Amino acid sequence: MKSIESAVSYLNGYLNTYLDDVPRKSKLNKHFTYLKSIDFTKKQNMKKLDKAINHSFRPTTLTPDTIGSFLFGCRQNTYGDVSKECSPLCINSLPSDTQQMYCENEVYELNPYNHASSDNRLKLIHQNDSYKGSVFVENHFDGFNNEEINTLRRQGVGSVDLYNTDNSRHWCIGQDLSLNQLPKLAKTPRRSLSLRSIGSEIFEENGHSYLSFIILFIIIIVVVATWYKYKK
Repeated sequence: MKSIESAVSYLNGYLNTYLDDVPRKSKLNKHFTYLKSIDFTKKQNMKKLDKAINHSFRPTTLTPDTIGSFLFGCRQNTYGDVSKECSPLCINSLPSDTQQMYCENEVYELNPYNHASSDNRLKLIHQNDSYKGSVFVENHFDGFNNEEINTLRRQGVGSVDLYNTDNSRHWCIGQDLSLNQLPKLAKTPRRSLSLRSIGSEIFEENGHSYLSFIILFIIIIVVVATWYKYKK
């Protein structure tokens, strides 16, 4: 028989597992789905959850969209430059009290692992039909492509706040940006693999070594020639 305590305990062994990677028919998913189905606005359920969470191991830092953030994402003391209800760590995670939370902005994450310029890396995690959007990016954020900007436009978003996520905190790196002001993904042309280009790269990388060798060779020739001349 499932219980809040047993479900939390089981999930606690998979803190770094991304939610998208949880197999649908797995025991892990059954415990996850069970916890998602519980009404935690009821005080008796929240008390059981608090007890289970307090007896569980909590990692030092949390990563959005993982089992760890699902369990503990709403229980931080601070979230940096955003409120708890608008943090990707807390959105769609287990609550920390019986009060229902509400974020006024539309909230997106930008998938940092998909860099194909034609793909849409935006993930909508909180829909509110708001003109204001919050987009959370990783440290190596390199800009938006056209499809992503068009997605924001189609959603009715006209003003964007950009946040960098680092060590379980979110820091604002751009505020009240219009869609035209968003940083664009640089278009880098595919490099040619011709022998000429490869040779040029090799010379550029090793040119200093070759030059030093040539100079040393010339010096040796001069020394040998001088020695041979005086020996005669």
